[in-house]
Amino acid sequence: MMNPVQRTQNQPSIDGTPYNDVTGVRHIAARHPNSTGWVRAFYASVIAVGFSTQLFGGTSGAGPIVLVYTTRTSIGSNSAQPGDLAEQPVHLEVSRSHHRLTVYKGLLPIHRYPVAVGREGWETPLGVFRVSQMIEDPDWQHPLTGQVFRAGDQRNELGHYWIGFWTDGQTCVGFHGTPHPQTVGKSASHGCIRMYEKDVEELFSQVAVGTPVSVVR
Repeated sequence: MMNPVQRTQNQPSIDGTPYNDVTGVRHIAARHPNSTGWVRAFYASVIAVGFSTQLFGGTSGAGPIVLVYTTRTSIGSNSAQPGDLAEQPVHLEVSRSHHRLTVYKGLLPIHRYPVAVGREGWETPLGVFRVSQMIEDPDWQHPLTGQVFRAGDQRNELGHYWIGFWTDGQTCVGFHGTPHPQTVGKSASHGCIRMYEKDVEELFSQVAVGTPVSVVR
């Protein structure tokens, strides 16, 4: 778990509508009513996000339930027309067991990256989240000692890019570069998603505050 010192917050939206998990699913479903791919909406593991949500106009049970959608198709398939691809929303899926990040554009997986995830006792949280922070050249606060290392310091564990998507109010989890590239592809972090520097730089240009992030086993 990493603590970038700088923080930015914006209210995301889709087509001008304030974003939430339900509007994200409706947006994709509306754009692909007859798609050869499929959109599957299901209730994820119960996580403490402090709200309930609605599924296509129906009311969920009481309690902190979130809605998640996943999509599956093959890279290079023709389920999305090239002219439409730029208009499709981006979402991210992290597989802890496969140490892999997949970037989806609508129904189409467009990039896959190897990643490091949390080690035993520091597992990356499972669930559905949204990008809440995007910082270039972040400072880093050590999660155990509280010591702050400025951008450019060799002891700064975040590299040049930070994309945060989870916090408990004290510590944060997100995507970042690493001075330990040999750990990518392993369960080695304190909960964050470590990436090769060139990969996280590329990811930084593809996402925005509000981009959905799902972490699965």
